[in-house]
Amino acid sequence: MSSGELTYPDDNIGFTLNDDPEYDGYGVVVIDESHNFRNPDTQRYKILAPYLQGKKVLLLTATPQNNTVWDIYNQIKLFHQSDISDLSISPNNLKNYFKQYENNPEKITELLQNFLIRRTRNDIINSPRYAEWVKHNTFPNRKLNTLEYDIEETYGKEDKASIYDTILEKLFKEGESDGYHYSIYDLAGFVKQEASKKREYVGLSYIGEQVRGLLKVLLFKRLESSTEAFYLSIRRMIKRHDYLLKSIEKGYVVTGKAEQLELFLEGKEDPDESKINQYSIIDFEIDKLIAAIESDKSVLQEVIDFLEPTHDDINSDQKFQVFIKEILEKYKESKLLIFSEFSDTVNYIFRHLKQHYPEINISRISSDVANSKEKAGIVRRFSPKSQTKAGLNLYEQEIQFLITTDVLSEGQNLQDCSIVVNYDFHWNPVRLIQRIGRVDRIGSEAETIEVYNFLPDKKIERQLDLKGRVQNRINEIQKIFGLDSKVLTQDEVLNDNSMFAIYSEKNEDILDAEDTISTIFDKAERLLQNLQAENEKEYKRITNPKDGIRTACKTDKSGLFAYLVSGNLHRLFFYDGKKINENVAEVLPLIEAKPDKPKPIDFEIPAHNEGMKQIYDHFKQELLKRQNEKESSQITPEQKHFLTRLQESFDLFNNNPYYQKRVEELYQVYRQEIPDYAKSQLRRLRREKLSNELMVDALQKLIDNARIRSFQEKEKETESMIIRTICSEGFS
Repeated sequence: MSSGELTYPDDNIGFTLNDDPEYDGYGVVVIDESHNFRNPDTQRYKILAPYLQGKKVLLLTATPQNNTVWDIYNQIKLFHQSDISDLSISPNNLKNYFKQYENNPEKITELLQNFLIRRTRNDIINSPRYAEWVKHNTFPNRKLNTLEYDIEETYGKEDKASIYDTILEKLFKEGESDGYHYSIYDLAGFVKQEASKKREYVGLSYIGEQVRGLLKVLLFKRLESSTEAFYLSIRRMIKRHDYLLKSIEKGYVVTGKAEQLELFLEGKEDPDESKINQYSIIDFEIDKLIAAIESDKSVLQEVIDFLEPTHDDINSDQKFQVFIKEILEKYKESKLLIFSEFSDTVNYIFRHLKQHYPEINISRISSDVANSKEKAGIVRRFSPKSQTKAGLNLYEQEIQFLITTDVLSEGQNLQDCSIVVNYDFHWNPVRLIQRIGRVDRIGSEAETIEVYNFLPDKKIERQLDLKGRVQNRINEIQKIFGLDSKVLTQDEVLNDNSMFAIYSEKNEDILDAEDTISTIFDKAERLLQNLQAENEKEYKRITNPKDGIRTACKTDKSGLFAYLVSGNLHRLFFYDGKKINENVAEVLPLIEAKPDKPKPIDFEIPAHNEGMKQIYDHFKQELLKRQNEKESSQITPEQKHFLTRLQESFDLFNNNPYYQKRVEELYQVYRQEIPDYAKSQLRRLRREKLSNELMVDALQKLIDNARIRSFQEKEKETESMIIRTICSEGFS
């Protein structure tokens, strides 16, 4: 099923896939592009998560972390739904682990080695498992190309002054008296002193800071994307100011939510009134606010006046002229996949390419193409070989140039094409990787994938080498945003190293993201794959050992290695006589051996057993600690609330044994840990203030829908497991 189908039917916000009989009986769930489930507050996450309880779950993604490490945490929670963990980590609570190590990539990698299988093209090429496939198939080479253009020339001059520099001064430089002050996004500064303590204004300053930071990024990116996208954005901002002035005439001040800004700048003419807040003008220094809004509006109008003559003129748009000369004229007979972050730029490119190349079949996918069937048809006509075996119908015409937003940056096979153009300047490589992945795929017939990236610069910088010009661009962005960067999401923050790799070094390895997640198990896995290919019998012996194997060898280090298991908990230990190390990344290199050395030796059984006792006792203490943590896991305030109400209602139902039994069963369930998705539903139920009878029914329904009993039973599986010794080895 498509993730787009994971929506609440008829506003039933308690719906999950467990309610749909069509999906009964499945034991394994594969989630492609799983990074789309990095936010637990979305409908799709809340609908899917309860359904996955007790199932085997496989997550597929090329970019597991788009913003922060919490993207990874939320995906892990799809299959590891309790925070109390039997993984080889400390602390053994997932949420606490991420809180403690969210800024420590090595510790996150240490966690991921428990369940991550990573495959890059080099893994495939160098693995004996795929040797036969590699004989008959190849991956295309990749080539990064940087196209430079003078952004000052693109925007032109006004009385010999650079319009681009003037726009930067007017809209992005702090402290300019005649500049734009973002007044409608700084309403807290206009609230009267006596009203500022009112509840509705608490946090308004922080929200305004977030909005201003986001708006600056959106505007700056559009400024570099295309003159048309920037022009249309300013026009919409003027309308936003007009709307606020009109609302003041009606007696109130409005402020929109930050997440609505991008939708608004993308073409939504009027704010969605369900997504805005309204405040009485009585609480504001209204004359001062009106003057500030009028002043800001006049600055925006001045910018519009600068742009009006040339915003839709490709002859004065140097970026578009470079696009024609360096790409379109060169690849006029080839397929081109052209990406822009913004629908306005997509429409601008599409409109002028249709005029410039009437003989070529050109199409676009942007917010104007809302119908999924229409999108699918465009994709099929652009890449018919990879999309369909039957080919196109007689009346269908194959598309040669396709201009699109990132709606096509994932989940599509477009390898009929081998040339990707990124019309916007990249701040972060994640999206670049996703875009190129549409054409750089198994089955591509091209020897080389050509990737073109635009780099804006100025004539004054032309004496610098390419790396210097990239550095200047980074410096300008950092200078403009400064303190605003603290409110930006991780994918909006500049990644300096990646920008140098893309634009100046043109290092194709950035597209593999080889260094993002790599574990000690990668090497061990390759060793086992080679062994399986070379000696199947020995491979089976090693991977199916009997419990209790022990040996010893002579090396330059001394100590004892042991592999112990209890239920689902697997542990590797190395005891040097003083302390016990259970860090897998450190233990595995200590016990690594070559085929011919170290050689086995006789060993002292009593000394070996004494060392094993130390390791065994250490592991047993860990199991007891985990058991105590599991039993004393904190229940939420909502659980405490309903437990109190259940206790009270038990007495109220003293003449109804049936209800008393139900209440007792509910009490036993909700006094234990429940999954996160059930906690959010419980918060909603608390707000509804249900009667006792309705509360009992609602709590029972939540148990069934969220499969809470199944969740709790699974968490008990490892509680009373014995300790098994798989193998041990002494070093002396």
